[in-house]
Amino acid sequence: MTLRMVRRFCWKRLASSILRSFSTVTTDEVILERIGNKGIVTLNRPKALNALSMTMIRKILNQMKAWKEDSSVKMIVVKGTGDKIFCAGGDARAVALAAKKEDPLTEEFFREEYRLNFLIGFFASVGGSHFLPRLQGKLGRYLALTSCRLTGHDVVKAGVATHFVNSDSVCIKTIEEDLLKIESPSLQKVDKLLCETQEQFPMKDWDLSFQLLLRKINTLFDGGSLNAIIENLKRDKSEWANQHLQTLFKMSPTSLKVIFHQLELGKNMSLQECLKMEYRISQRFVKNQDFLEGVRAFLIDKDNKPVWMPPTVEEVSDSVLKSYFAALPEDKELVF
Repeated sequence: MTLRMVRRFCWKRLASSILRSFSTVTTDEVILERIGNKGIVTLNRPKALNALSMTMIRKILNQMKAWKEDSSVKMIVVKGTGDKIFCAGGDARAVALAAKKEDPLTEEFFREEYRLNFLIGFFASVGGSHFLPRLQGKLGRYLALTSCRLTGHDVVKAGVATHFVNSDSVCIKTIEEDLLKIESPSLQKVDKLLCETQEQFPMKDWDLSFQLLLRKINTLFDGGSLNAIIENLKRDKSEWANQHLQTLFKMSPTSLKVIFHQLELGKNMSLQECLKMEYRISQRFVKNQDFLEGVRAFLIDKDNKPVWMPPTVEEVSDSVLKSYFAALPEDKELVF
């Protein structure tokens, strides 16, 4: 083989390698890796805010099961590409389009997603009926009904997260590298590493602002029914109360009543029981006009003008509410 032929061969090998690498990075919706005794899951749909597709769910679920049975895997790191969001939850748009065609994807998607959530403890959009009622006071109820978000240190103060670090990409990358350097991972070692990083960002006056917010929430979002909360907000007449009242009026009345009821039930349920309940609700919602209308208004047409049916909380009957929680046929129930 001449020198020219060798060079040509080497360049072809290099080009092929680069193309394979580029293809993996840009086309795989989820990247699964093994580094030493750690498993790495990278959600790779940045343009879709890393929303989980059916393909992603099945790949992750299968890999998680394999790692669970592999005693040499000591830690799993889950991350997302892009700088906007870790994961926007399930791909609601795809599910809505499937529901219109009566595609079995609506059943399969949620069944697989809830199995995955139970396995890795992922709760961006589900499992809320388990952890939200267990937050301080009425905070969980407030977050679920209004869709308001906790940010920064308040996520830790609320008990949703265990640690808080600067969102700077360099900081996150350093933490990831340090986690992968731990030879024998344990909860204690991971906690120590995160605490050392967190100590660089003191809480300052976040404690005070959070406690003041919590007092107002505990007062106005207390009550034995959704209507009681609405009346509390009306009587308060503060700007804060009025803003949240208007927020509730924009929401699907059916969804609000279902959320209130599921949190009340979730107080006394295990995570597994909560996920089974939520799966039942999901199967009713994909056939509900409000779910399809919400996806249309906010994700497809983006006119932000949904028309809810029924349009008011008072018109959502108890019989309709109960139907969302009724058991599914035995062969359709969620099994872990």
